[in-house]
Amino acid sequence: WLAVYVGSGAYGALVGCASMPARLSVGSSGALCGLIGAWFSFTLVTWNQTLPQDVGERNEQVGAICFCVVIIVAMSFLPWMDYAAHIGGLLAGAAWAMVLFGGRLQHKGYRVATRVAGVFLLVSLYGGALLWFLVFTEVDERMLHIHDQCSGVS
Repeated sequence: WLAVYVGSGAYGALVGCASMPARLSVGSSGALCGLIGAWFSFTLVTWNQTLPQDVGERNEQVGAICFCVVIIVAMSFLPWMDYAAHIGGLLAGAAWAMVLFGGRLQHKGYRVATRVAGVFLLVSLYGGALLWFLVFTEVDERMLHIHDQCSGVS
């Protein structure tokens, strides 16, 4: 779970910088959203491993996860929120969970397919965001001198 937290936090920060280079973004919200995305993937991976008496609880968890995702996405577009880090964290967390927890699937074919799909998603997400950041993102000169602006030094 630590790998999911760190990996989705790094991806959320990268996507936040690439999509909004003129805004300062701080915090661990992308990483926390990654844990929620991973929780959803983990629940799907372990779907058939639920005991019959726990099916109701599993279904309630899926409902809670979906409710959390809807609230997170809706709240992410409020002013001063980093929507890219939140949504990016959700996606990266789900992909990390596919790679890390795909081995829990019972059928070998599903284990391999889930892990391969997770690796493909991670490479696509990180590669696409890094490419976007390096090629299309322009530096906002004000952000290079933010310390000077905050401390009152000219």
